[in-house]
Amino acid sequence: FKVDSLAMADYNKEMEKDKPRQMKEQEEQMAKMRKEQQEQQVKEDLELEKSGEIAKELKAIETMLASKNINAQKTGKGTYVRIESQGTGPQAESGKYVTVKYSGRIMATDSVFQSNSYSFQLGKGAVIRGWDEGLVLFKKGGKGTLYIPGFLADGANPQPGSPFKPFDALTFDVEMLEVSDTPLAQPAPQMEQR
Repeated sequence: FKVDSLAMADYNKEMEKDKPRQMKEQEEQMAKMRKEQQEQQVKEDLELEKSGEIAKELKAIETMLASKNINAQKTGKGTYVRIESQGTGPQAESGKYVTVKYSGRIMATDSVFQSNSYSFQLGKGAVIRGWDEGLVLFKKGGKGTLYIPGFLADGANPQPGSPFKPFDALTFDVEMLEVSDTPLAQPAPQMEQR
């Protein structure tokens, strides 16, 4: 090419043609990564089951719920859900895109660590496993509380600098703001000031 602009136009045209292949390759890599993460999670869960950690955590949540007369149903591997209002819109199912307004507390201290809204694809590992398990019980407009054992929250290795200790059980008051088949715009952060 004699002119840079022609070379650039040709390059952009070729990149546009190649985009479907790149997207497919990226999706395959993501699927492979998710599969590897799931296999690792299964191994970790088996170790926690053998050590008695899972039974201990579930018993602690059941005891807390009983002591406070909270009626919550167990779902998945151990997320307990109290439904205040089911909601009347579309069901939040794995694969759907949802926006959830939440207030998260550390169960042991009942101290709020974050309140916000968050949009993500449900059931794809974008959030802690307790959310993926518990939120599928709601429809758009639904409200309730998730009681999540530590192994379904941040587990043995919470993020450095986070307010969590290993295996901290968490409580989330949630409201299902949106359920969609297509990606949703991330709401602007509206952090609660304390």
